Amino acid sequence: ERVARELQLVLTSRPQGKGMERVPMCGIPFYRIDGYIARLIGRGYKVAICEQLEEASPSKRLVERGVVRVVTPGTLYEVGEGETFVVALLPTEQRVGVVWLELSTGEFFGTESWPAELPSLFAKFPPRELLLPAGQEHWTAELRSWMQRMPPVTVRDWSAFAPEHANAVLQAHFGAERVDAFGFYEGESVLRAAGALLRYVQDTQLEFLPHVKALRPYRPSDFLILDASTQRNLELTESLFDRRTEGSLFAVLDRTVTGMGRRRLKFWVLHPLLSSAEIERRQDAIAEMLASLPLRQGLRAQLRAILDLERLTSRLTSQIARPRDLVALKASLAALPTLDHLLDDVACTLLCDIKEQLDPLTDVWERINSTILDEPKASPTEGGLIREGVSAALDEERALMTDSQQALADLEQRERERTHIQSLKIGYNKIFGYYIEVTKPNLKLVPSHYIRKQTVAVGERFITPDLQQLEASILTAAEHSQQLEYELFCALRRWVAEQGDRLRRVADLLASIDALASLAEVAAASG
Repeated sequence: ERVARELQLVLTSRPQGKGMERVPMCGIPFYRIDGYIARLIGRGYKVAICEQLEEASPSKRLVERGVVRVVTPGTLYEVGEGETFVVALLPTEQRVGVVWLELSTGEFFGTESWPAELPSLFAKFPPRELLLPAGQEHWTAELRSWMQRMPPVTVRDWSAFAPEHANAVLQAHFGAERVDAFGFYEGESVLRAAGALLRYVQDTQLEFLPHVKALRPYRPSDFLILDASTQRNLELTESLFDRRTEGSLFAVLDRTVTGMGRRRLKFWVLHPLLSSAEIERRQDAIAEMLASLPLRQGLRAQLRAILDLERLTSRLTSQIARPRDLVALKASLAALPTLDHLLDDVACTLLCDIKEQLDPLTDVWERINSTILDEPKASPTEGGLIREGVSAALDEERALMTDSQQALADLEQRERERTHIQSLKIGYNKIFGYYIEVTKPNLKLVPSHYIRKQTVAVGERFITPDLQQLEASILTAAEHSQQLEYELFCALRRWVAEQGDRLRRVADLLASIDALASLAEVAAASG
């Protein structure tokens, strides 16, 4: 009832049993679920997604269902262009451990700060959801006193923030060696907050947790410190009066052509460098792109063909990607060899480093291209996904289906000759399956063994034992074929998901190229 009211849906109901109250229900098209979930999240709700967990069978009246994911304000990563951070806070005696996680890009970073620094940090990386340990709820009032948009707060048991528990979660996910390489000392509040945050998204996303990058330290001391007031008054990323991007410094500099590049440029605007060596590296790269119009235009042309690899990777690693997401990834990867070639003759240190690290991901492109059709169906369960030659078993089932279609044509011809009904035809619909249709003028010629199935405006529809037998073989072959295609698609999706680290690294490099090219383009346009 509440969902129907919030989403303005028609409320229906169904009976539970004789003498029992009816169960209120409302429905939405499954292919539009992301939009409806986003609307509920925007109204302050968390949404539990339930699915059928076992195959239905004639012997089971009820099949097991269960919660497969809980969507919260900080974990809705499928829709929207902006960044969606879920942030864990762990107050200590004087300082606060702060950790951000952005599931659509996999960004996972943290720092230990003074409470007075939080407004500046949250202005740069605004949280959509906050995680606090039990007993620290008074921080909600503290945050609300200065935050203009207070996000929802989720309270977790203090044990989730305990050093041994948090460290175990991080080691189980990343491995002990990688946790040691994070750059935090054991038991530090950042590691404890990170472990609690990772456990939270594991508990809510379950099997749909995307690829999460290794936790990295966020060091404000590496950049010029800009407090929240300075960011606002300088209109770095939004205008002072209406808080829109238009009219800000970021809007002036933004000529990026990818979502990755746009996010990288925004980070640069909010984090001016302090190291003169790093500033010169970036300036040299921009100068080289500015001096070479073919290089700049060539890079931007290839980048335009590349979709948001960070978000595509999240969809793939969370196992929610559909066949067309893989095709989109293939189309994006097709631009990498040319882009890599454009960097062959660069001279500056930064672009040379990018060139050296850039992985063309040729094997990923080839695997997708050799497996998935160029224009697969939208659903992974309806067939029409996999190329011929990928699976001998699938090719056999398809051959059976082709032979069955010829058998249908042969049966239709035999029945015409035997009954002398030249207009007789075999058809199919999803409700009745295959049938023989005879028009009204020819009903007197229908053999006695024909079984009447349906009356229609032009005549009647029948079935025969031969047609039923042929239908069973066709539907069995079609069902087996669809199942094989789904299994092959899932295997490919899992393999591509295993390349998540490589995809993330390439996305990171492309983001820098796009941001650098954007600044060079602005410089060229401004003379």
